Amino acid sequence: MDRTPGSILRVAVLPFKAATELIGSSASDLFVTELLHTGRYQLVERSQLSQVLGEAEVALSGVTDARAIEVGNMLGADGVIIGTVDEYGTLAVKGQSLAVVGLSVRLIDCTSGRVMWSASFSDCAKDARTPLSSHARAVVRGTVIALSQQLKKNQPYVPRGSTSPARDRPDSAVSW
Repeated sequence: MDRTPGSILRVAVLPFKAATELIGSSASDLFVTELLHTGRYQLVERSQLSQVLGEAEVALSGVTDARAIEVGNMLGADGVIIGTVDEYGTLAVKGQSLAVVGLSVRLIDCTSGRVMWSASFSDCAKDARTPLSSHARAVVRGTVIALSQQLKKNQPYVPRGSTSPARDRPDSAVSW
């Protein structure tokens, strides 16, 4: 049975692949926080990931898709979210050093191994006073907002236990 992106409710967010473990872990933590604000998914707690993977493997960047699916299944997740921090640094523009951050994220169905959605977002700060960490937070937020808007167009989320389809309810009653 093929699932739709809307049928995946419980997800595990794995540490993102990045130039350093700290950047990848921080970016995935920011993503978890922003994803929680949407109310879209039930998230597997990071400590459960540690128990399944072991501390050393949680810290590894770039867990393979197959291993991600295996971990998701062991945690009882419907899907796993993996990502890459493509850019994280500064860029010299007209004598100023501007923060630049890029992120690519995808959700993989733990049953079929199919990519259910993917999102990429990259941005350069407009002001040299913007700290890299603050700009990273803004890029992650932008990624989640863009993703939520796309999912809302294609697959409104119907909370478990709801008896009416999302299309029959006002937008205020559809969770994101």
